[in-house]
Amino acid sequence: MLNKRKLSVLSALVLIVGVGLASCGETDETSTTSGFEPSVVEFERDDVINAFVSEAAKESGELVVGCSTEDEPFLNQAIAEFKKDIPELKDVTFTINNQVGEADAYKALQADLDEAPDVALSADDQVMNAISSNFLSPVPESLRSKLKTEILDTASDAATISDKMYGYSAVSGNAQVLLYNKKLVSDEDARSLDKILEIAKKNNLDFYYPMQEGWYICCWLWLSGGDMWIEPESKTDPVTGITTVTFAQDSDFTKEGITKVGETVNKYFTDWQGTLESCNGSAIQTNLQDGFANETVIGGISWNNYEGIKTAMVNAGFTEKEANETVGIAPLPTVTYDGKTGQLEGFDGYKVYIVKSNTERPNTAHLLSYYLTSAKSQLLHFNLRQYIPTNNYVSTLPEVQSSEVAQALAAQSKFAHSQAKALSAQTGWDQITTFGTTFGVAGTVDSEAGDAAINNLLGALGAVVE
Repeated sequence: MLNKRKLSVLSALVLIVGVGLASCGETDETSTTSGFEPSVVEFERDDVINAFVSEAAKESGELVVGCSTEDEPFLNQAIAEFKKDIPELKDVTFTINNQVGEADAYKALQADLDEAPDVALSADDQVMNAISSNFLSPVPESLRSKLKTEILDTASDAATISDKMYGYSAVSGNAQVLLYNKKLVSDEDARSLDKILEIAKKNNLDFYYPMQEGWYICCWLWLSGGDMWIEPESKTDPVTGITTVTFAQDSDFTKEGITKVGETVNKYFTDWQGTLESCNGSAIQTNLQDGFANETVIGGISWNNYEGIKTAMVNAGFTEKEANETVGIAPLPTVTYDGKTGQLEGFDGYKVYIVKSNTERPNTAHLLSYYLTSAKSQLLHFNLRQYIPTNNYVSTLPEVQSSEVAQALAAQSKFAHSQAKALSAQTGWDQITTFGTTFGVAGTVDSEAGDAAINNLLGALGAVVE
């Protein structure tokens, strides 16, 4: 059993933080390459890669790769480059399933392992469940050794349990951030939610916060000073030799602390009703894009949708210069908690390429997953979608070093908790969502429903309910 410990992590590189969801929408490449020549990175083959190529060349048939619709343009380009760099794979065809995005990877494996994509990009918090279900093919040791020298240490750890790596952590920056109108909100004002809401109300603008989503309400839970974690345990069947990893949820949140969080959330929505707007996580992208394009929002808390918002503004008739001057990105702001200033904290995670356990083309699947995690692919992903790299070399390139997104995520890393190892079961997410809906949307404070929401949340997270 692991010792109970805080899972707040700081990235080893100044611009890199952990993985959700990063930018949605196309990137204006001039915004990331202006002032210097775009970097060029080639894929390098060594003895380890050539050994995999030799085995993969013996495989044939269809390899299905899952992704979101937003990520399909990147994947099309990356696979085309994969074929050029590894021309020996003549008998494998690659099919993209754009209905299995990062949030759906585990669901696809659970629904039908045979029909699930062979390779998919997954949010790292799903990897633990996939491991315990024996759905994943571990990263071969030779590729794992290469990855550990090429990517951030915390990225390697995100998919590693019991000394086995179960995924290729290819994308960083899966963190909640503040997106705001920097023509109205100064850098100093962006540090305080109270100040942002005051400016929003004065200008009759909306500010969005997805209180119905567990991923976002967690930012408030940490105000109480508690934390959550999982305790992994490996068991090997003496007959089959199959090792199964199970996880137990644990936390040191208290009822007093969580009750105070509920009262704080409720007070914000009561005091700023009509300005502080709730929504669900799937709507925040559209709400912010449309709101900035229509000039009806001052901002909101979202994943990295920075480039998507600017693209929506340009599509609505704004110039690129106007969009760049309007959309700001910053770490999560402070709030008033228990009469004092409290810092909203968020999850720090990665997007991880996973290979299903029963793929019929394992060498090709692992080779492609490694390629999609390579420096060449990570630079392409960054240029297309501002996805923050986990690759040590790519993180030093001028495109990344000059990125406003990367700078904001670096600042957010000071207030980050490990998403990969914080929540082990859907019940935890469900009860956090119920808590957010009860206090942030339904308006419950002192009632039977409110008390039940608090007790159920504490129970789901493994806390002691007194």
